[in-house]
Amino acid sequence: MNQSGKIPLYKRTYSHTCSKGFTLVELMISLALGTIVISGLMSVYVSTVVSSSDTLQMSKLLQQSSALMNMIGSDIRRAGYWGQGDSTISDYIARDPSANPFNESSHSELTLIDSLKSNTVIFGNSAATGECLVFSYDINGDGVLSAQDIVGFRLNAGVAQMRNVGDIASTKHDSCLSGTWEDLTDSEVVNIDKLTFSLEKSVCINTREPDNVDNDSSNGIDDDAEMDCYQQSPKITSGDVTSETVQITVKIESSLTGDPFVKSQLNQVFRVRNDRVRTW
Repeated sequence: MNQSGKIPLYKRTYSHTCSKGFTLVELMISLALGTIVISGLMSVYVSTVVSSSDTLQMSKLLQQSSALMNMIGSDIRRAGYWGQGDSTISDYIARDPSANPFNESSHSELTLIDSLKSNTVIFGNSAATGECLVFSYDINGDGVLSAQDIVGFRLNAGVAQMRNVGDIASTKHDSCLSGTWEDLTDSEVVNIDKLTFSLEKSVCINTREPDNVDNDSSNGIDDDAEMDCYQQSPKITSGDVTSETVQITVKIESSLTGDPFVKSQLNQVFRVRNDRVRTW
């Protein structure tokens, strides 16, 4: 109570606070910053997706190319293999390697051919490359040359092919045109831009040399050229024995059919396990 005896009325005071919103300029700045952030995130996302897609595409191409290289290399190493067949082990060991039916000169031996179109043989250890390689080996080990033993690889219109059946009736198998060939690659997925073979690393030795005789009558001395039977082929019926160690360089260049900018290149050297021995 106050002095007048009256109950005082409490004064109510009100505080008025004004709420301020964003101005138009602030809203526009906020929207601009948000757009920049979102654009940056989208750019990172798109880059990640594209990078992942490219990686998957390259992985697919490398898988196809590597599988092809492994298949070619596996067969090349077997070239000239002559199975035991019905021979006893002692007879098998005593065999004359120059009588190998899977390594007959100009018949069943490994032969490099320049292309399917011209079908021309490349001799010796020339630096020239070919798109077709034909050879034979004893697939079932019976010791007898059969149609299934006559194999090879070639490039045909962007597709890698393998010969799985040869023409056994033919007297010569050094052709890219004979036999039955099947596709190893799918042209709807992968295009084989290049498939080349080279025998440049191969070596041929005339076992007669050195014999201290100038057999080529060129300079009066027994030089190294006489030992190299690629440089100097022995005369027929001379009785000379040559041993040839064959090494083949295989190159594969491929690209995806759906995206030709995705490319792959493989390069590998394979040694044929069976040396070619020939009595002239």
